Amino acid sequence: MVLTITAPLWADISDRASRILGGASLLNSGLTPLAQRPWQQRIQTGRLVFYDDFEGTLRWTQNNATMTQASDATFVVDGIKALKLVTGAVAAASASGQVVIVPFTETDGYAVAGIWLCLSAAAASTPRYVNFSVQVQDRALNSYYLFALQFANYVSGASQHKLQYMNSASAWVDLTGGGASMTVTGPVFVYFAICMKRVTGTGWLYQWVQFNDRKFDLTGVAAHTYAFTDEGVNIDVGVVTDVAAASTCYADCLTVVDSLQTIP
Repeated sequence: MVLTITAPLWADISDRASRILGGASLLNSGLTPLAQRPWQQRIQTGRLVFYDDFEGTLRWTQNNATMTQASDATFVVDGIKALKLVTGAVAAASASGQVVIVPFTETDGYAVAGIWLCLSAAAASTPRYVNFSVQVQDRALNSYYLFALQFANYVSGASQHKLQYMNSASAWVDLTGGGASMTVTGPVFVYFAICMKRVTGTGWLYQWVQFNDRKFDLTGVAAHTYAFTDEGVNIDVGVVTDVAAASTCYADCLTVVDSLQTIP
């Protein structure tokens, strides 16, 4: 299974790639030369095929509310910039952004998408959700698969502190086996990752999801599906506020890795 990337999106990180590898293309390299990069601490196998540290031209699409490229060094994992999403100051207001990369090839195997997210709000109870999703359109399988991971903070004033994934019925399901928490009033980044598996005759399935150092085994769990519309992989980040006050989410170091036939 191989991911490719189009020139306009690759241009966003070409300067970073040049500095990291001395001019060599990330597309032709394994992860070994990049052992000290932030995402490499989390993803140890496979081939890097897409990386956005938001240092270059912002190519993301704003879905709602406010999306900008922040230059506050306090809220970054690497470099000096990050993606910044700010909700409106109305209960249940949301902010989200999306980037589209070219589709996975029609070959069975694994892929991993990972990102660092940070919440910043006036009070710990302000944010309701922060979420990360990967939507895979597969022409050969004639389907559109939605994988999503979410941290539920406060909902209608009640503390949740739950990690959830979206199942095949488009419902959020609590993940058990370890508590989840995010600091929402300071610059603390949390790592989210989703591993997906393609199986001919079955479709795209969850393999595992990750929250910081905790992996949750979801082997064989089906994703929510839609009818195929157009080739592409859509990656979304979003935040929702619970009260009449704005919530802010920062995102940095989005990584997509093709793990071929080896379970990562």
